[in-house]
Amino acid sequence: MGRYGGDEFIIVLPETDIMGARAIAERLSKTLQEAGRLSVSIGIASRLHDDQSMDDLIHRADTLLLHAKRSGRNRVECPADAPPSQRNGASGNFVPLR
Repeated sequence: MGRYGGDEFIIVLPETDIMGARAIAERLSKTLQEAGRLSVSIGIASRLHDDQSMDDLIHRADTLLLHAKRSGRNRVECPADAPPSQRNGASGNFVPLR
């Protein structure tokens, strides 16, 4: 975990799939909101087989983060091919980080 920008943080969850990452993100969001009335927008992405660098992964997560902010904030966005009850975001062929 680390600061990625002024008000942006990045968390890498190796060996965690999209559903696991979403569950963690929702727990984190709930905890932060309860602790200090914060608005938390989160974008989740997984490594693709054809990713050339971590920048590819980070770019997808950042795109989903921006979508969360533009869609009313205080939400978690993840790829559209996640199971219907676990998604809100852009499409892609995602695999877990391992």
